[in-house]
Amino acid sequence: MFSTERIFFLFLVFLGLTSCRSQDPNPELRDPIYKDLSGLTKMYERRLKEALAAQEENLEELSKAGSDRMSLKVARKKITDNSKKIIQYRQMTTYYRIRSQRRKVEGRRSYRIAFEKGQDWPNPKEYQSYLVNKRLREASRNWSARVPKMVDRYTSSLPQQ
Repeated sequence: MFSTERIFFLFLVFLGLTSCRSQDPNPELRDPIYKDLSGLTKMYERRLKEALAAQEENLEELSKAGSDRMSLKVARKKITDNSKKIIQYRQMTTYYRIRSQRRKVEGRRSYRIAFEKGQDWPNPKEYQSYLVNKRLREASRNWSARVPKMVDRYTSSLPQQ
């Protein structure tokens, strides 16, 4: 039924399919840190476009304000506030674009090292530490928002029923 040549050929094909490993040409697409950074880049680019469109509307409102002092003041205030947002969004877009490009390079390098050593990539511990660091960066720096009030803990300060 099966000749020794066929069995030998099937054995070689089986070994070839199971033992071959090839490197991923785009390992950064599996990296959750890179995905998060590129998502933040896109989010700030979208916010920047919205702020620029709002700024154009504010400039039109300023030109239509005429000589009414109150409407001029309100329009100038909107322009000033929006220009501050535009500056911040441009900075954050540039920052996250640079960080995502750097993470892409670092991810490819660490993937290559892990591939040569036969280790798993991406490292889940690295992603967990990234999430902790991100949560701490985004935490409120307002003392009142972070620390619970002592008054809430006293039973005597609670309303009587």
